[in-house]
Amino acid sequence: MIRTICLGLLAAILVAPASAQVKPRVLPVSADAPFVHANSGLTLPVALVGLPRTQVREFQAPELDVVANWIRGDDELSVYVYRSTAGSVPIWFDRAAWAVTSREVYGTPTLTVPITPIAVPGSAVASGLIAGWTPSKGPYAGTAAAILPLGEWLVKFRYSSTRGDGHTAAAVVRSAIAALGWPATIPAAPAAQPIAACPDALRFRGKAKAVAPDFAASMLGAMLAGMPRTGKAADPVQPVREWCRDAATVPMGGVYRAGGQTDAYLLALSDSGRGMSVGPSATGILNKSSKPSWGVELVTPGTTLIYPQQDRLPSPDQMLAIANGTPTGSVTTWGKTREITVSTESLTPKK
Repeated sequence: MIRTICLGLLAAILVAPASAQVKPRVLPVSADAPFVHANSGLTLPVALVGLPRTQVREFQAPELDVVANWIRGDDELSVYVYRSTAGSVPIWFDRAAWAVTSREVYGTPTLTVPITPIAVPGSAVASGLIAGWTPSKGPYAGTAAAILPLGEWLVKFRYSSTRGDGHTAAAVVRSAIAALGWPATIPAAPAAQPIAACPDALRFRGKAKAVAPDFAASMLGAMLAGMPRTGKAADPVQPVREWCRDAATVPMGGVYRAGGQTDAYLLALSDSGRGMSVGPSATGILNKSSKPSWGVELVTPGTTLIYPQQDRLPSPDQMLAIANGTPTGSVTTWGKTREITVSTESLTPKK
């Protein structure tokens, strides 16, 4: 079901800019009962690897992004469950690894357990990734991370301890993975491999400029939000599974390309599954008489924001600036109703 709404002050009623910090809500979970993630069916027990569960927090409702913590002293295990609407396991593990190596508390950590494929319990395919690091300074002696897919959800594990090195930490994460209450039916997922660097680098030919507002373009962009940008109208819509890491970077973000594309990329923001997607716009692909343009989207677990189309491929720095501007539309991607919102500014006929 699709509902369409037109609003003048779109930015004021949507989410904050991508760089904003989101304050989580503590969920009212019984200290004596397991927590069942309503959307994925994953069960998070009261105790895990000998640690007591201390709290469960929600970053985006309804349970589209949650984290549970098990803590005793300096031993801390976190399990994140968030909806995967952009990228893939290799991309988000790459961002998780970046988060580990970028934290001052670990100094210059050494990768002591190489990035290794791992299977979700109950699955024969190693669709997840795991690794362990040994920090160069205290207080932590070891830390590890893992990400596994569960249908449209990603389950991320982070563990740090003052006892044992990266090998020990990775072993603890493996035990935590085995001890969770996984659903009886595990959706099929492709095998995962550590992401590789792209063989070449993106080229940005001058500064991109916004194309004049156009209602039809905004509406079409919202209706097709989240679909892979192949640049070819005849291509079937298929999930993109092969990505590489581009040399371009921005603070708190990485640039990833699918299938060797040179006119599209995903700017993965932080390490929580949120990102900005840019590629040839639907109007430019379908209307051969129009000038080429590039569509820009900000993807969150439940909503995709549509930004003004650009006259050329914008650089990652420009993408961040665009995200801090006003969207021209949005589409909800969670729930039975797909709600499309278009700014009244894009109702102005294109001149």
